Amino acid sequence: MSLKRFGFFDEQPESHVVAELIASIRASPSEDEDKILNYLREGKQLLAIPGVVVDLLSETEGIIGPPHVFTDGEWAWTSDVLYYIERYHISIPSEFLARMKSLLFQCPTICNTEDLVRNNRHE
Repeated sequence: MSLKRFGFFDEQPESHVVAELIASIRASPSEDEDKILNYLREGKQLLAIPGVVVDLLSETEGIIGPPHVFTDGEWAWTSDVLYYIERYHISIPSEFLARMKSLLFQCPTICNTEDLVRNNRHE
């Protein structure tokens, strides 16, 4: 099964990412933002990636942290999306939000990620 993806900003040209992030900024948090953040934090770590990512929208904020990848078994997301949601209240894909709501914002427990990694390698 191929995972749907959210984040992965380092795979696109920076100018495209910045435009995409700016377009998704909201002035205030969505009513479900805390639930969304908790769901994302509960995801199973799929990949630990060395290095750091920086805030692409601010010249002063600097380092966000490592670009680890997490999953709920259907979606994969990078750790920096949590930062952008908390700091800028970016929106998430409507299909991903619908999944979260259908699960009552309880991220499924994933025990084995080996098959997910093997089936979702992007060479």
